[in-house]
Amino acid sequence: MKFLAKARSLSVKRILQSRPALVTGREIHRLRAENARYRSLFDAAPIGHFTLDTSFRILEINSVGAAMLGTSAEDLHRTSFISNIISADRISVSNLLSEIAKVGERTVSTSLQVSDNTIPVMLHLTAVYSSGHTVPSSDYRFHVAILDLSEHHETQNNLRIARDGLQHVAHHDPLTRLPNRCGLMEQLRLTLDTKSNSKTALLLLDLDHFKQVNGPLGHHIGDKLLREVASRLLNAVSEIDTVGRLGGDEFAIILRDLSTASDATVIAEKITDALAEQYVSASYDIRLSASIGISVFPDHTDNPKQLLSFADAAMNQAKQRGRNLIQFYTAALNTRLTERFELERDLRIALRESQFELYFQPQYDIRAASITGYEVLLRWNHPEQGIIGPESFIEVVEETGLIDPLGDWILSESCKKLVELRRNNPNIKFSVNVSAKQFVSGNLQDRIARILQTTGVPANAIELELTESALLENGDHSLNMLQDLRAAGVELAIDDFGTGYSSFSRLQKLPVTRVKIDRSFVQDIPDNHSNCSIVKAIISVAHELGIEVVAEGVETHQQLEFLKAAACDILQGYYVGRPCTFEQISDNASFSKEESDLAVA
Repeated sequence: MKFLAKARSLSVKRILQSRPALVTGREIHRLRAENARYRSLFDAAPIGHFTLDTSFRILEINSVGAAMLGTSAEDLHRTSFISNIISADRISVSNLLSEIAKVGERTVSTSLQVSDNTIPVMLHLTAVYSSGHTVPSSDYRFHVAILDLSEHHETQNNLRIARDGLQHVAHHDPLTRLPNRCGLMEQLRLTLDTKSNSKTALLLLDLDHFKQVNGPLGHHIGDKLLREVASRLLNAVSEIDTVGRLGGDEFAIILRDLSTASDATVIAEKITDALAEQYVSASYDIRLSASIGISVFPDHTDNPKQLLSFADAAMNQAKQRGRNLIQFYTAALNTRLTERFELERDLRIALRESQFELYFQPQYDIRAASITGYEVLLRWNHPEQGIIGPESFIEVVEETGLIDPLGDWILSESCKKLVELRRNNPNIKFSVNVSAKQFVSGNLQDRIARILQTTGVPANAIELELTESALLENGDHSLNMLQDLRAAGVELAIDDFGTGYSSFSRLQKLPVTRVKIDRSFVQDIPDNHSNCSIVKAIISVAHELGIEVVAEGVETHQQLEFLKAAACDILQGYYVGRPCTFEQISDNASFSKEESDLAVA
């Protein structure tokens, strides 16, 4: 823009300077060529250029400028430039032009009015003096360069639309199209920031036993169910409320403008009734229930994250009390929440500072009349509370994701100890518990293979104990993983058999080498005839399938005699030996008495 103005000024200057002297033909030719070059640059410029007199009338205009105003340069000659500016900006643009003579140049955003359309533009205003210098003079013109911003505005609009689309994707669940955790928290923040005398309730909802529906029926049925649940939740609340899916089978609902906290209970009951109605999908008759936790603003807190945390604590309380319940957050739950936070913190420290220890409980082979293996048990040697059993912390370990590094440590440490023990007895085996969370992580086989290879322990010297819930957690995936582990030589056992959902028909499909009868069936034998029948049936069917049987919780000689007569293979319990450290089991020195007693029996 400045270049064209300078070129124009230079041409005018040279013409004016040449007036007093005689101009030769050669000089006239040079001036004409220079003027033609300027005119060519002026017309070829990709933006609009105007030259105005001191009354803001158009003296010169290039083709782009004329096209912007929708007419020819001839029709615009000596017409008012200001009349082409939108009416709201005409005075301000006129004032800026008037000031240009003093300040030299200005840039301003405005719009041109062309017929019924407006064109967003950027104006660059410059004063051009006849002397060629930007100093006040009575002989000057205005140069106006105009940049059309229409394409820029269209690009910005497209970018805004794209950003809005990405924002929607980032804040919504693709399956149900409900707000996801991020979107729901944003809605909750906006709601709590709004000044209101009413209450807001946050409901956290977890479908009860949904994985046991999703696993056997397949994910395609599970996805349909989740979409149907989303629809029922939306129909159960008002239009001002927000329903979101936090992930898996967990949903959240923001209830706005409540008069009292108890109003949330009415809506929660309406939700449970809606969810309980029959679902008919692909010939399956399915019914669902939910555990619901409720926290209320401002009664409990005005912090969105804390409100979610409180609702989560209430929901977990509802699940622990038996599921299919509605639970409000209470101060007592806050205490439990604090304790949970401290426990999680201490567990992370324990893992980092190697506070965990392994204990070993012997397994007695009746036929061999000797201890042939040990179950590996986890203990936490807390610096203040002493030895703590896994029942006090394993749930938190699983929920926080610490189970993967801790599980790897348990298996790796077990293999290292097993290498030492097998130097004296190469037939000794270790049984290691694997949690359901580890089992569905997807790369358990690779981690086990790596640990076995690193420590040099043969695969058949390690037995993995899996609960029935772990086997049901992920359907076909669980079965495939079991088959891969078994093919690699790892032995597999079902722990606590008889207390879950396994059946004899399912047992024949699983590539397991052992089942462990839960202690609840062993503790009352031989006095409890029902338990005696169950134990005999498990042993009989397992043997028919080529599976060994371990009886847990053996504490008396009478129990041993019954199990021996029933052809049970392995005994485990206090009668055989209590859990102890690795140092205590070296060379079996600590169990000489127990083994002699069992041998006599």
